[in-house]
Amino acid sequence: MAKSLVFLDFDGVICNSVLECLYSATIAYYCKYLKVQFTSLPLSFKEGFIRVRPFIRTGEDYVVLADLVARGVEIHTQEDFDRELQSHPQDRLKLFRDLFYQTRRELIAHDFIHWMRLNPLYPGVKEPLQEVAQDPDTYILSTKVSDLIHKILLYYGIDWPEDRILYSHTVSKKEIIGSILTERGGVEARFLDDQLDHLRVAMEDSRISPFLAGWGYVKREWIEQREIPVLSIADFRALVFKRPLPSALPFPRGTDTLAGK
Repeated sequence: MAKSLVFLDFDGVICNSVLECLYSATIAYYCKYLKVQFTSLPLSFKEGFIRVRPFIRTGEDYVVLADLVARGVEIHTQEDFDRELQSHPQDRLKLFRDLFYQTRRELIAHDFIHWMRLNPLYPGVKEPLQEVAQDPDTYILSTKVSDLIHKILLYYGIDWPEDRILYSHTVSKKEIIGSILTERGGVEARFLDDQLDHLRVAMEDSRISPFLAGWGYVKREWIEQREIPVLSIADFRALVFKRPLPSALPFPRGTDTLAGK
């Protein structure tokens, strides 16, 4: 039988980590970068952070996001966010990333239970993950460092081998999936993510079938696009078990399915 692999993003697919990222990024930005103490944040800051969260790609982006919200910079598209991101020099981006991960590890060390509770799993994903945890053809592929994902999964009772939790960081998810497909003799891969750009890049490899997690950090226009099939949380079990996905419309690649409508 032809080998089929599955690759699952973590944040926005398995784990709803937005409040933890808000918490860690805010402390990193205000306390460590600006060296300003604060006791509370206005609701508008939280709302602005969550609204722009879909454009995040990697860990260092979270402190950039906190900076943008704090300065009142309007972000409406991925292009807006990328332009602001690229306006920062590389040494500042590295500092943002280091401060973010330093803050995260301090929070874990000082209040492990509270930090874990800020990282709940989405309803409906725990049992399927427990069932496929030992399946060598199913991977978690994320821009979150692997050991943190492993800690969160263990906290929620999922013993997932660390060697199948892949940290993409500076390598594109498409490259990682393609490389594993080649190494393992796979002919196809299902790739579930909530970041549209990751999926669009991945579909350049004809062996990769991309799916957008409609329950994750997605914009309404991403749900309405007709380029990549959108799944609901009810489809999660079928995807990880490589079953048919009746609710996912098979939009032909390279075809404008909205034409004439």
